Amino acid sequence: MPAWLSSLRDLIADASPLRRVMLALLVLLPLIALGAAYLKFNPPVYRVLYAHLSDRAGGEVITALEQLNIPYRLSDADGAIEVPLDRLHAARYRLAARGLPKTDDERQDEAERAPSFGASSLQEQQRFQRALEIDLARSIQKLEAVEIARVHLALPKVSPFLRDAPPATAAVLVRLRKGAHLSAVQVTTIQTLVAAGVPRMKRTNVQVLDPGGVMLGGAAPEAVQSRRLALEQDLVRRVLAVLTPWLDKDRVSVQVTATLQDSETRQTVEQVRNGVVGGQPRPLEKTVRTSSVPEGSIQRINATVILGFEAT
Repeated sequence: MPAWLSSLRDLIADASPLRRVMLALLVLLPLIALGAAYLKFNPPVYRVLYAHLSDRAGGEVITALEQLNIPYRLSDADGAIEVPLDRLHAARYRLAARGLPKTDDERQDEAERAPSFGASSLQEQQRFQRALEIDLARSIQKLEAVEIARVHLALPKVSPFLRDAPPATAAVLVRLRKGAHLSAVQVTTIQTLVAAGVPRMKRTNVQVLDPGGVMLGGAAPEAVQSRRLALEQDLVRRVLAVLTPWLDKDRVSVQVTATLQDSETRQTVEQVRNGVVGGQPRPLEKTVRTSSVPEGSIQRINATVILGFEAT
């Protein structure tokens, strides 16, 4: 054993209890000071756990973190919940196992999907519409550029006393991810998705807006509408071609409004029951007559021709 180590051992053995405490502090204080300096100049790196949490969802997450003994802090900038970087993924997995965080839509969806007895038909219709809005919003949020989506549907009640049922309309509010944007094709895709999931809704009746209230993109004109415009313009040209040689072009004003039919198929079925003819049983006979109306057929044309003459 080295001589200095033997001397240190003899010094500790011969020292009084007070001196032993002083020697222990003399050894521990530098170590504590080094540890404090390391933590001060090398603080743990924190990262945002979840962004854009509601107050209720944030409170549930903080309560769960305290129960799981996971350190956290609140950001001074926006109050976001942050956890140490080395525990970020573990915290997300453990919170996900508890079903957290829950959005307000998910919480309301759970409440509405719960079985309820004695609900009226109006309440059931409202629950169905709300569930449809939530499902459509979740589908829209699958797009990479969309962070949060909310769908509002206006579904008028169909009445047998109305010849033409009022159309269903929808408004989609989307919040995009940072640095992302929606192209016109993506906006049309959202409109098509909503229109395909709601009865009696056309793509042109779906509006997509951002949180600033700016309408995104626009629905491309449907094929029937394009044919209608082309037909109206062609009829206007024909009328002008007939009247212009007789009158000045400035004295003729023509306006044509055309109404086109949608594609329609009519089917007529005639059935003859089993019977006996000449003592022989006759099997069941069925005659089917089918007539089709092609899409874009002219249903009605309204033309207005205004001729201008100078008074004498």
